[in-house]
Amino acid sequence: MSGANQPMAKSIHRSASQKKLIPLVPAQRRAWIIYELRLLGHSLRELADQEGVSQQAVSASAMGSGSSHLQAALADALGISVCELFPEHFDSAGKRLMPTRQPKRNQKRKT
Repeated sequence: MSGANQPMAKSIHRSASQKKLIPLVPAQRRAWIIYELRLLGHSLRELADQEGVSQQAVSASAMGSGSSHLQAALADALGISVCELFPEHFDSAGKRLMPTRQPKRNQKRKT
């Protein structure tokens, strides 16, 4: 709801590598990620299964919260850098602004 009042120029940014417009508002970005994954023949569920986590964990990461390794997996699946997908988490040099924690699991779940 807070994103509805933001001007369009501030609510999206252009991916440098692929010239795609990526929404900055978390809910809009999540919808964009789902749409782009579908165009590529993938889904949040499929990515969750590959990473050995729940679909909810991947969905939270698509909103910009959640695990940094899942944010990286989302970016990889879309073929863009994690800095481009979640620019609010990185400085101009590409260094993550917030400390992150490592996943609690030792390895990916076997399928």
